[in-house]
Amino acid sequence: MPVNLGLAFRLMDRCRRLCRARLARMLMGAALFLFSGIDGPGAPAAETGLDHRSLRAQPAAPATGQALHRDATVLGGPSGIPVPPRFFGMHVEQQFDVGWPITAFSTQRIWDVYPAVSWAALNPAKGQYDWAPLDRLVEDSRRRGVDLVYVFGGVPKWASSRPEGPCGIGTAGSCQPPDRDAWRDFVEQITTRYRQKIQYWELWNEPDAKNFWGGTPDQLVALAKDAYPLIKASGGSVLSPSPQGKNGPRWMEDYLRAGGGPYADINAFHAYLNDAPEALTDLVRAYRALFARFGIADRPLWDTEHSWGEASSPFGGDPRQQAAWLARFQILSVVNGIDRSIWYGWHHTGWGTLYDKAKRRLLEPGFSYGQMNRWLRDAIVGPCRKHGIVYECSIRRGSAAALAMWSVGREWPTKVPAGFQSYRRIDGTMRPVQPGSAVTIGFDPILFEP
Repeated sequence: MPVNLGLAFRLMDRCRRLCRARLARMLMGAALFLFSGIDGPGAPAAETGLDHRSLRAQPAAPATGQALHRDATVLGGPSGIPVPPRFFGMHVEQQFDVGWPITAFSTQRIWDVYPAVSWAALNPAKGQYDWAPLDRLVEDSRRRGVDLVYVFGGVPKWASSRPEGPCGIGTAGSCQPPDRDAWRDFVEQITTRYRQKIQYWELWNEPDAKNFWGGTPDQLVALAKDAYPLIKASGGSVLSPSPQGKNGPRWMEDYLRAGGGPYADINAFHAYLNDAPEALTDLVRAYRALFARFGIADRPLWDTEHSWGEASSPFGGDPRQQAAWLARFQILSVVNGIDRSIWYGWHHTGWGTLYDKAKRRLLEPGFSYGQMNRWLRDAIVGPCRKHGIVYECSIRRGSAAALAMWSVGREWPTKVPAGFQSYRRIDGTMRPVQPGSAVTIGFDPILFEP
């Protein structure tokens, strides 16, 4: 790969102005960026730091380093969970105007894109269709080898049962139940046109949010009952509606009680936690328990939209916090058995942003996402162990075993486990270590490697 000399000189100049304590890290980072062909998010973060947003809930750290006790809580199966490339997914808002993401992923969810491809955009009047925007997107994305998920939502005003009905911050009428004949016609038209091109079809986006669905669970079940046979006839697979947040299981229970269970092949949800990423474990347990009660726990489980949220959300205001949140969330998504994890979004302004589209610059959490690809893809992850505020997760490739560790709430002094000669940070920098030497674990995971 050609060497980026401009980047090298910029990094060398920066190194001259930095203190000696950071010089080695910067040179390592420069080498990684040059050989990966990806510009980093800027100067690496400081070596240590506190996760100030959750200090009150955590016990005090010990005065001296210590290893995890073997009676720690175990997360994930005893043999670990394989991570195929299809685990990684992404929302891409403007793949033509801004460009395709520079990080690897295998699933693209078609939602909040420009030009718009919602039902209202594609079918602006009865009997009138404009497929050009979706044709272009599908052709480009399939050329890049990703699986596509089309999401139903955005009822056209002409098809809405209440054209002026309130939809929160959404367009009036767009969240109201549609005319059933218009709905069936649209589903048949779009699934027939994109047969063998779009494989996955999500029945509705965040129906527990009033700006997306203003009807009842029973009314959405009726739409699912109409759509399911049409999608299956086109060779597609059906995702359930995807409620969001910690209250999502409550809405899903109402939907399943209304009879929605038979009309999906994949269980979907949105893990907007508004909390530390470790809260994902309890949310997934709640969903799994619910699906077991209704006899559908054997289906794949997809988290089709998530991030830390907005800048005002916990962990959303600081780039280093964002990068750490993302890394911990991705590891825990694997350990909790989520089959596909679709980030929102690559360059969506204000929500989980990984790439600054105005400055054409990869952000610190975007670099963290790329590192999680390197750490997790094609590996066996788990089991993980939690003791107090510290997490450790095994990551294996063949006979090579690495160990990811982080703490929640405050720093934790410990010792380098036996068998490891270096550790890698989520900014890509590496540091040689000796087994038994002192090291401090913080809120951003590090990966011990042999």
